[in-house]
Amino acid sequence: MNIKGNLMYRLLKIYSIALILIITIFAIGVSLVVGIEKKNRAERLSQSALTRMTYFVEEKQRKVNELANNIAESEQYYQGLTSYFSMNDAEYLAYTLKNNYSSSNFTNLIEQITLTDKDIDFIAVDTQFSKEQYLSDAKSLYGRKVSKIPKKDTLLLGASIKPAGWNFIGNVYIGINRAPIDEMLHQLSNEFTSDIFLISDRHQLVYSNSEDEELKEKVNVFLKKGEAFNIESVKKDYFVEEAYITNERYHLISFVDKDKVSDNSRLFFILMALTSLLIDLILLFLLYRLFNGYVFQVNDILESIKKVSEGDRTVRITEETKKSELKDISAGINDMMDNLNQFIRDNYELEIKQKEADFKALQAQINPHFMYNTLEYIRMSALSEGMEDLSEVVFAFGSILRNNISKSKLITLEDELKFLEQYVYLYQMRYPKNIGYSFQIEDTLRQIEIPKFSLQPLIENYFAHGIDFRRINNAISVSVYQEDGVLKISIADNGKGMSPELMKQLNNYLINEKEFETDSIGIKNVNERLKIIFDSRYQMSFKETNYGGVTVLISIVLE
Repeated sequence: MNIKGNLMYRLLKIYSIALILIITIFAIGVSLVVGIEKKNRAERLSQSALTRMTYFVEEKQRKVNELANNIAESEQYYQGLTSYFSMNDAEYLAYTLKNNYSSSNFTNLIEQITLTDKDIDFIAVDTQFSKEQYLSDAKSLYGRKVSKIPKKDTLLLGASIKPAGWNFIGNVYIGINRAPIDEMLHQLSNEFTSDIFLISDRHQLVYSNSEDEELKEKVNVFLKKGEAFNIESVKKDYFVEEAYITNERYHLISFVDKDKVSDNSRLFFILMALTSLLIDLILLFLLYRLFNGYVFQVNDILESIKKVSEGDRTVRITEETKKSELKDISAGINDMMDNLNQFIRDNYELEIKQKEADFKALQAQINPHFMYNTLEYIRMSALSEGMEDLSEVVFAFGSILRNNISKSKLITLEDELKFLEQYVYLYQMRYPKNIGYSFQIEDTLRQIEIPKFSLQPLIENYFAHGIDFRRINNAISVSVYQEDGVLKISIADNGKGMSPELMKQLNNYLINEKEFETDSIGIKNVNERLKIIFDSRYQMSFKETNYGGVTVLISIVLE
């Protein structure tokens, strides 16, 4: 038998399986949690991008609306606007100087907005009175006339100029630099990208940061048809959020690609799997190195112990090849063998002789069964002579003796109460006018087993400490009943009772397990034996009987 090989195999197998299971379950659990969290982050990203973009667009739209309203509500501004397109620059400058420059020159209003908002690339104005358009940008804050608004890479927002009494005279446009918008959306997440589409109420794409050609194509299909984009068509592949902003002038949609989220989660799972595999290999290698040396030493100890068990008491373990606690164990075993050999040499023969003497003495003792049979003969003789009382006393004493010599450790409640009744009966026969007793048990509880002699010490305590033989009304009762699934054993007497201090100490010992010095060994033995059998389902307590004396209550939760 290869002890080393088998032990090594078992230990490595157990630890390997445990390590692989623990690390694998941990890796899978972490991956699942991270996957769910990544999905939640993707959904939050889609909503967050929508919220940020909504706030940004509404803020810029508010500015272009205010600019259009300022021009429309000021007669001098919109007259200045119409004059601007009908005059050359010199004529217009002379016009504004003549008619209060600050209130008639609408370009001054536009210049202030351009200077205060760094996100704006340009501001443009067109009117129905001229084919030319006004443009203010970084090259010309004051503005200039152009034939066409340049198609820059910007987010273009517009508002109509409608003075009082006019239906429409023109439009104001704000061209917003895409860079801060793209940067704002990029900062929301380093893991995923939120694709934003801003579509006007005329079904024209105003802004998009998407590089997903397939997604852009799906959006363009709806826009070419002049239809509003249906987000239900892409919810299978994207996390989608939408909103209608600036009085439903714009339809804002945010997309996060589910495949990219899944790929990200899958990549994390692969990294976790590779990491757990690497950890498994390292730990298994370390375990192998550790157990290889450890098992070699244990094997030597086991081989030596095996030889000792086969009778070779000359074997000694080599301590030089052992380390740490195994060296201490080896030294202890060697010392034990030396002491054992010395002990055997000094005491073996004497011990054998003593055992033989004890055995002979045991054989010489009276057989308890012989004593019981003799009592039975005496009982039958008394009965034949008409001495029924003596016969009953001998029968009760013989029953107690038989119960005592029985090797059974458990007894039914019915038999235990019969034994107790016989025990009390013997006392009553001695004092027939002084003692009364009552024993009651519910039929359904008769066959429940408890440790033998569990109740007798409690009855004996009454006759040893509680009974007053000068009285003629001494009484003791034992009741066994069931209450709400709990077996109750009540032993009540009307004896001398006990002091409140002693009763408190006893209950603290029984209920709260607080030790105290007492001569009542019987109570401790009963408590320990019942606790061994019934554990936490058992409880015993003492209380004062209503009419004097002591009541012992034993409770056992029935299974």
